[in-house]
Amino acid sequence: MYLKLLPFFPGRVCTIQDPLAAAVSFDGTVSTVSDTSCSYSAVQDGYSYNPDSYVYVDFDAHPTVSGFVDRTEHVFKDTGADPVTCPADDIQGCSFGPVTDKPKEINDVGTLALTTQLGSLTFNAILGVNQITTLYTDDTLLIFAPVSKFDELGGLCGEYNGDPADDLTIRDETVTTDAAAFVTDWKTDPNCVSTPARSMLRYHDQTSLCSGVPQETVSGFEGMCQDIISPHMNITDLAKDECLQILCICNDRDIGACEASLEEWFTTLGIVDQRKKDPLDLAIELQSAFL
Repeated sequence: MYLKLLPFFPGRVCTIQDPLAAAVSFDGTVSTVSDTSCSYSAVQDGYSYNPDSYVYVDFDAHPTVSGFVDRTEHVFKDTGADPVTCPADDIQGCSFGPVTDKPKEINDVGTLALTTQLGSLTFNAILGVNQITTLYTDDTLLIFAPVSKFDELGGLCGEYNGDPADDLTIRDETVTTDAAAFVTDWKTDPNCVSTPARSMLRYHDQTSLCSGVPQETVSGFEGMCQDIISPHMNITDLAKDECLQILCICNDRDIGACEASLEEWFTTLGIVDQRKKDPLDLAIELQSAFL
């Protein structure tokens, strides 16, 4: 799986896309995750092990591609409510029942669920009174946070404040440079024994994952990224670099699976990117569904 962010009015979005094992914080730091034995906090209020509001994520090994990790479910807990669970392989199999395009309250605090369209893609959406929104399909999870939540959130999506320098903030509110320590610290159960995360990279470190890949292969990946990104969004250095590094991760695995996943990823990101520039952005669009 990998997490990706884009600026989004009125906040930012963190995306988990199967089947790659890399995590991108709200503010742009990338680290890869290989453990599937523990649950992890993607986003939560504060730093404790008992937050009143959170999105937890479970992972499992990809069934056919060695070294890949898939999301198996996510758990959404709204402020003052019991948590609800949605399995990745059955998006209509949530603990609160099936979702339709008609919004419904899924608890007594007013958390809402519905289906919504992003371009040609259909997502289930959960909108919390905690101002956190998740959109998800069987292999994609988007977590939206408004700017009003700046400096209030912790988890694998990072310290949400617009500054990538402190993205790897752990529960004691110190910043580590060790990706394994960062990922391990955001287990939901401190007693769960996990395997280490893979090495960390940042989006401005363009050679960290491609340094061992032959230059001819890297050049080929650059062309693939051009073809993957350009139909959906402007090709920025950040987008190109993240695409390139993900393909370099896949060089000794399954390039076809990675390419297909990147195609879906940039399709989604392109749609979100268009919406953030539209005055009728997703937040307003979802709110209008409740009227």
